[in-house]
Amino acid sequence: MNNNIEAAVFWTLVAGKLISGQDNDNGSSIALTPPSFNCQPLTPEYQVRWRVLEGGEDIDIQLIGKIPNNGYMAFGVSGNPNTFQMIGSDVAVTDFFGGQPRARDFHIDRKRECNIATVEGVCPDGARPDVLTNDIAENTVGGERQNGLTLVTYRRPATPANANVNVGANNNIPSDLAISVSPGARTSVIWALGLVDATTGNPLYHSSKSTSATFLEFGRTVQDNCSPLAVVGDEEEEDEEEDEEKDQEPEELVPFLRNVLVNVTDFYAHVGPDGGPRGYELITGGRTPSPQGAWYLNDNLIPVVELRRGTTYRFFVNGGPNHPFYLTTSVNGGYKQLDPETRAKETAVAGIQFTNQTADGSQVFDFTPTAVGSLCLYKENGNSKEEAAKSFQAYFQSLNNSCASNTSVTDGAKVLEFTPNDDTPDLLYYQCTTHSNMGWEIHVIDADADSILDVDCSNFESAPIRLTNELTLNVIVNPIENTLTAKLVLKGLAWIGMAFTNGQDRMIGSEAVIGDPTKENIAQVNPAKYNLNAKAVLDVVPMPLDQQTFINASITQESGITTLTFTKKLLEDGKHTIFSEQRNTFLFAHGSSNALAFHAAYGSFQVLPNQCAVRINNVLQNEQALNQQGNVGISGTPNRQLWMAHGACAAVAWGILVPLAIGASLIRKILIRIGMPPSAWFQIHRGLNLLAAILTLIAFSLAVKGINDKADAEHFDNSVNKHPRTGLVIFILTMGQALNGLLRPHIHPASIEKDKEENEAQIHVPGERKHHEETSNSAEEDPRTPANHVAVAKSNNHSSNNNHSKESKFKQPQKGKEEKSIIRFCWEIFHRTLGLTLLGFAWWQVQGGLGLFATKFDEENLDSVFWIVVSCLSGSIVGLAVMARLPWCDKN
Repeated sequence: MNNNIEAAVFWTLVAGKLISGQDNDNGSSIALTPPSFNCQPLTPEYQVRWRVLEGGEDIDIQLIGKIPNNGYMAFGVSGNPNTFQMIGSDVAVTDFFGGQPRARDFHIDRKRECNIATVEGVCPDGARPDVLTNDIAENTVGGERQNGLTLVTYRRPATPANANVNVGANNNIPSDLAISVSPGARTSVIWALGLVDATTGNPLYHSSKSTSATFLEFGRTVQDNCSPLAVVGDEEEEDEEEDEEKDQEPEELVPFLRNVLVNVTDFYAHVGPDGGPRGYELITGGRTPSPQGAWYLNDNLIPVVELRRGTTYRFFVNGGPNHPFYLTTSVNGGYKQLDPETRAKETAVAGIQFTNQTADGSQVFDFTPTAVGSLCLYKENGNSKEEAAKSFQAYFQSLNNSCASNTSVTDGAKVLEFTPNDDTPDLLYYQCTTHSNMGWEIHVIDADADSILDVDCSNFESAPIRLTNELTLNVIVNPIENTLTAKLVLKGLAWIGMAFTNGQDRMIGSEAVIGDPTKENIAQVNPAKYNLNAKAVLDVVPMPLDQQTFINASITQESGITTLTFTKKLLEDGKHTIFSEQRNTFLFAHGSSNALAFHAAYGSFQVLPNQCAVRINNVLQNEQALNQQGNVGISGTPNRQLWMAHGACAAVAWGILVPLAIGASLIRKILIRIGMPPSAWFQIHRGLNLLAAILTLIAFSLAVKGINDKADAEHFDNSVNKHPRTGLVIFILTMGQALNGLLRPHIHPASIEKDKEENEAQIHVPGERKHHEETSNSAEEDPRTPANHVAVAKSNNHSSNNNHSKESKFKQPQKGKEEKSIIRFCWEIFHRTLGLTLLGFAWWQVQGGLGLFATKFDEENLDSVFWIVVSCLSGSIVGLAVMARLPWCDKN
């Protein structure tokens, strides 16, 4: 090093700049590689830079990457010179801790967290100064964060002083490895990225690492093979983006409710995921969860546990050999990671047997964990993160927890017995000896003390939900017991039912609670749980007795009032889940008498149930849920009569009235033939269309009201159901078509005058039958043609029928047809095309509406009846239209 004083001074100055937050090279971005450094990408977002100092004794290394604020970057020499290998490697772990950059020298002899006493695992060299020293000098460490990048610099010797010192369980692992700086010599390296434990400052399990062999020639001519990880020169733009992100209020995450286990003497401890954003970190108030997972006690994620002094408790531990269970005064746990002095300061009350400690107990060198059982590991599935947003019940149901019911696993549990006494601290923690931050609190109280837990459900009947004029519902969730209590009150004497669904408001497939006043509690419980397999009464089947899991269920009748009450679990194997933190879709029904038969009233509704107030040591735990009380999110009970009227108006308008209106224009000759005036078809056409437009307006208004009655409804939202939006388009076009009909242009006035003159001339000139038809049609084409003109036309045609000749047959022109205005012609094409298009879409819309009605109210779909009516009516109109073109229709 003596030959490198100038370089050392230079590097110390550079390190000082980096620590102070200045750029690393004359104000340039840290994304740029300094001119004298090599650079090699390890991943698309992680790079290593280095330079060999003069004399080749020391190497300056820079690690730069896109990592989180609590992340680390590790880089070093592989434990195998021919490939990548973690065991036996010598790495530097760099990070920012407490706002300052760090670079620490680690050796690795086992894939687990460090056992300081034996210097085994992933251990920092400087943690045991009596055995090893850190080869990275603190005064060479620097770093900076800029534009989302983290840069840490350090210096290490090419050949460390401890290169010949072996450590590890078998004393066969070198603590430090040399790097060859000779030109052409290649060194096998490894790397890793991960998070730092916020409490201990130690690296946690890596999130990414070397997956293939990587060789670097440290002595090569300087080469920069890296692209900048950030766009240089856009700091101002990125600062603006960061400001915009700060201005956007992030959605507030609410932790899973901290469950409390009281009056429980047997605890079943399994390992599982930490619960994601709503899990361990938020439950514990911001503690970094272990990458190894968290403890689940009795299928609750890190619940608070209450123990009473003098009572013996049993913990059935299925944590496997990597997760020994113990009870301690440490909020962190991870006893094995601690140095001997720190261990002695921690009180481990159960699960640890000391095997090597000083006589005065000031240092604990070694120990044996006593609660090591077989492993039961819960695992997330593809939908677990999505389910976590709903509730813990939904999240837990999504986990693969089959090991909990596998006796070959649970029989291998290690039983840890513990009896707290007067000397036991009031606050303990259940933890893992190997990894920190996997468990949570144990509150120890005296045998006769009040519980730390207070659950207040006095608000149960504070906000009754009116399902019908005769039926009301009170419902509340106890989040500690994970139960729902419901009370339905009916003004009348009849059976009552309430059903739980999978989110769809359908009777078939739901699970019902039915109180039948005619049944007694003999072989079958009453009220009872039923499977609703079909609509017939015989298909409403009671569940087996082992599934009748009600708590305090009853059906009573008094003073003309029927009351059904029950309490059931939110989560039961194979049953629909009831959610405590999101809306549920429930069904209700009641009969007209006590006999269980077809319902007199029924419907569906959505509700976010009230919650009991939960306090731990007088601290409210579920404040947000309680704030939602009084606005429980009820969507209006489906109004069957409203939607029936909506459908009837639409079906009559487009299934009957509009086809008849179109038919009137097609069979006008038949109408004249049976003695109706020539303008009768138009009056019928206009009247029926006007009535259809009125019914369409009524149907549309009813739909708007029905949608508006639903909680949080958005009219014509962009949902999977396109029926509302299609209805809006049809309504707008219908109103436009009606206005278009009222504003239709007349036949050109000149044509009318010419027709009139021609008709007057034909009173004296013999005509023929064909001309009668054409003139008659011309006069009848526009019902607004003057009545006297129509009369003259008829008179002329009658004369021409009695005095026709072949000569006139070929000479008589069709004046009325020839001189129809272009505007009138185009209007007719548009009017007819829009009318037929509207009719087709409306038929399709009515069919879809009938299907929605049948689904919503669990009734038979009547779309086949609609199509039978439409087919018969349309067929009749087409048949009459064909007949109108036959010669008989022109005979007097």
